[in-house]
Amino acid sequence: MRYAIVSDIHANLHAWNATLLDIRSDGVDAIVCLGDIIGYGPQPAAVLESAYTNIDRFVLGNHDAALCGKLDPDGFNDDARTALDWTRSQLNDDALRFLDTLPLTLDGGIFRCAHSEFGEPGAYHYVIEPEDAAPSWCAVDEPLLFVGHTHDPAIFILGPSGVPRKVGPQDFLLEEGKRFLVSVGSVGQPRDGDARACYCIFDSDRQAVYWRRVPFDLDAYRQSLEKAGLPSGPSAFLRYDPRTDIPPLRELLNFSPPMDESGGVRNAVLVADITDLRKRVARWRTIAAAVCIGSLVAASAAGIAMYRHANRTLVMDGIESSEPASPAQPGVNLLVWPPSRTDFDSAPRGWKICLGDGRSQRMAFEDSGGEATWRISSSTDRDDIRLVSRRIAACAGEKYCVEGLFRKEDDFSGNVALAVCVARGPGENPLEQFIVKEPVLPRREGWLAARQTFIVPARATAIWCEIRGRFAGTTLVRGLSLVRQDARP
Repeated sequence: MRYAIVSDIHANLHAWNATLLDIRSDGVDAIVCLGDIIGYGPQPAAVLESAYTNIDRFVLGNHDAALCGKLDPDGFNDDARTALDWTRSQLNDDALRFLDTLPLTLDGGIFRCAHSEFGEPGAYHYVIEPEDAAPSWCAVDEPLLFVGHTHDPAIFILGPSGVPRKVGPQDFLLEEGKRFLVSVGSVGQPRDGDARACYCIFDSDRQAVYWRRVPFDLDAYRQSLEKAGLPSGPSAFLRYDPRTDIPPLRELLNFSPPMDESGGVRNAVLVADITDLRKRVARWRTIAAAVCIGSLVAASAAGIAMYRHANRTLVMDGIESSEPASPAQPGVNLLVWPPSRTDFDSAPRGWKICLGDGRSQRMAFEDSGGEATWRISSSTDRDDIRLVSRRIAACAGEKYCVEGLFRKEDDFSGNVALAVCVARGPGENPLEQFIVKEPVLPRREGWLAARQTFIVPARATAIWCEIRGRFAGTTLVRGLSLVRQDARP
């Protein structure tokens, strides 16, 4: 039997229609959806109707659970909550009752399905690193597990060595003595740098998993999003439009075909050998690369000129060394807090200030009610603003807690969050989205807390904290802390 395993459609009708056509064209026997049918996208009613008609089995995603009242929406960011509130206004009670019936997991015999993972399927933990798959493998015995939630296609493998590993999406056969957890990616909100919808096919007779990528109409989705008045921020895949910045191969020419054969082409070669095509492609790629490099140089020069003349981007660095600071004993705040008093011309020791628009954004430290407080103001929501801490040496398996208090003034609109980033070994990209927590926990006098306890992932060498935002108005920040909670072995 052939199963199509789809996930995270997120009310993107254009992506779902293209995916459904691809599925029906491939002789699939049944369709299984791993949740998050709605959320973020502009066509929840149409997607839900089509999904109900065409999909054989569902599990409950976190957006589905929040919409039908089974999950507190306070854990979602502002854009997600905005989309959920709007989605609720687009659906009738029958739709909500249907979502309310969906299970957390599915048992398929030799495989199981969940939205996030199997250890605590109702908590919706993310499976990002190989170690994150361990609770699922401990909770169930099946050799093949399918999950969604991260929107990032990947395969996690546990073999006889007992050391889990992660590989990119690739077709594979089940093997004796190995277990596989497949993160199937997303149909409607891909987040891996590829704008195409992603899903898997599992052939139970051949014991094989196949990956599929399906292009869909990005322009139509963008227009639907704008028409609905929904934020485009969550739809980051629109930035990966493969047509962007690629010049046309040829100029468009006006042409009218001849009325009869006598007006056709003359003295042309009827058949040509294309075995030399590889050399020609290589030559043109070399030329294109040279043109691209020239364009980058020109763009860099233009960027430097813009900075010098407009002085928009402003970076003030108070971090004295790029080497990670030595970790302190458990229970000690590893951030330089409270920071030294500063004005608008410098950054405090141990911190770096990054303003996307130095003319419209300001950040200063002050005493507010006897407590050290950052006042962050911006008159534009078009540019990012960041407060970056020094790096702290850290090892995989250590336990930390990060926390901060925020108060958004009445003029505030946009997003601000507390983030934890992870530096890794040579040649590996840092995990800049390891923890991103918006302040949603209410405290006294209008303050909101962002708080997260976490385990340092594998191959980590250092961690650091950031305050990130893109907003107009003012927010106050105080009580920033990063504390190790376990003793170093």
